[in-house]
Amino acid sequence: MDGQGTPTAWLDNPSDERGISFARREGWERKTYAELAFGVLGGSGEIQQRVPPRETVMIVGLGGESFFYAFFGAIHAGCTPSPHPPPGPFAANDAYVTHLARVIAAAEPSAIMVGDECRTEVQSAMRRVGSIATVLDPPHSHAPSTSAREPAELALLQFTSGSSGPPRGVRVRGEQLMANVTAIRRWLHMTADDATATWLPVFHDMGLIGCLITPTVVQSDIWLMSPEQFIRRPLRWLECFGCHGAALTAAPTFGYAYVARSLGRSSLDEMDFSAWRAAIVGAERIDPAPLTALTTALGPHGFDPAAFLPAYGLAEATLAVTGSPMHVTPRCLRPHWSSMRFGAPIAIEERGFIGATDVGDGAGWLTGCGAPHDDLDVSITGADGAALPDGWLGEIVVTGPSVAAGYHAPGLESASSFANGALQTGDAGLRVDGELYVVGRMGDSVKVRGRSVFAEDLENKIETELGVATGRCAVVPGIDESDAVSVVIEAGAVDKDSLTALFRREIGQDSTVALRLVPRHTIPRTSSGKPRRRALWQQMRAERTGDSGESGRD
Repeated sequence: MDGQGTPTAWLDNPSDERGISFARREGWERKTYAELAFGVLGGSGEIQQRVPPRETVMIVGLGGESFFYAFFGAIHAGCTPSPHPPPGPFAANDAYVTHLARVIAAAEPSAIMVGDECRTEVQSAMRRVGSIATVLDPPHSHAPSTSAREPAELALLQFTSGSSGPPRGVRVRGEQLMANVTAIRRWLHMTADDATATWLPVFHDMGLIGCLITPTVVQSDIWLMSPEQFIRRPLRWLECFGCHGAALTAAPTFGYAYVARSLGRSSLDEMDFSAWRAAIVGAERIDPAPLTALTTALGPHGFDPAAFLPAYGLAEATLAVTGSPMHVTPRCLRPHWSSMRFGAPIAIEERGFIGATDVGDGAGWLTGCGAPHDDLDVSITGADGAALPDGWLGEIVVTGPSVAAGYHAPGLESASSFANGALQTGDAGLRVDGELYVVGRMGDSVKVRGRSVFAEDLENKIETELGVATGRCAVVPGIDESDAVSVVIEAGAVDKDSLTALFRREIGQDSTVALRLVPRHTIPRTSSGKPRRRALWQQMRAERTGDSGESGRD
């Protein structure tokens, strides 16, 4: 297949040689695409019996084969799938129900497919918003199959992760989805011989489109784990590359950092990573230090640092926007942060590469995310919307065939927006030699004497300079007029004087810091692991003022 057509075109000739290996409690269970096709057709039959064409089918909390049958079955049935996560292991039940109720109200599904694990929460959320959606059981491979309906207008209604506001449904048409799948395939030079190994959640764009839909369209092998299985035993994921010959994957920086931290208790003696040629890094600003640490550990066993492919993408562009070129060690640069002014040129202090010692602990470094994929264009614009030259800091704006068709429920405040076919991402960045460097969310910055100080950079420096574990802190705007910034640190301690000194160095001698030490898993996070700073701000503001914190922002 050349990547054109629909996400279910593979059903016309499913492979009986390649397929998906599903991680079980012990070992793996493999099903060929021919076997999986039978389940998809059965799922389509069940949906067609209960759901009218062109309606939305929410898929809540399913994984493994059940998710596969439900997702591709909904598309085959001429409906629009909309995947959503189960409650997190540390999520408060009421918070999850409240979130799900908002999603149901926005998506207006005709049906909700859910397993027993979170059926009670789904029913509670439906009652809150008066939804009359049909509740469906997960599909079974032995269900009766049927012919395909005409494709729905939308191939996917994917909700944003909520890092910069309330989750919004992004409308992805079939041609937009397939344009992005084709761009990913061309970027990776992907063939049916390239196996993918993934632990990413299938309800999030990177895991769904990058690690499930794309290899399924190609009909290449997939080694599929759940996030919980990865957390319990990250070495099992490494074995997919070192023992089973997997070649492709994707993960946020914290995933690779977790693997690097876990290797002290593990032996790699029997593993060979020389076939591992693409390790995409995305979903958050990319810290080069853990990637360098993993390279140091895996290098003696055949891993090439050029396999790391830093990338930039977001749900509003379907998924992938830019990516580092294959077979080239990713570049880094350290700007003069004192020159970080929106709409102005940025001075560059140093340059380096992932895997090299010159990045040190990673503090202050930005990792290049490559050039735009085929047919996409990325520009950096100033406050007036005019394009800025290379090396200037501004907003990242994306145009091209995989930019989504807009939000499903317009009107909610959002850092990102669609205007005249262009996606204004709300992310700040710059281009150097044609390569994109992402600095952070424009709404998560503090203005200091005309320059911008970004929360991501402050968090990185807290971790590297003060010894706070990666992913255990969040910097949020001040909660009242007396606090310039607030810092939340999970399951640890930090010297307050050192923290204050760091902030006064970075944002001025008059700055004040409100420090809060909290238990593990207190910082709210998106499905991709990014801190939800606005949600945290709301919580802290509500505690400070006694308000409910409901303001339409997240």
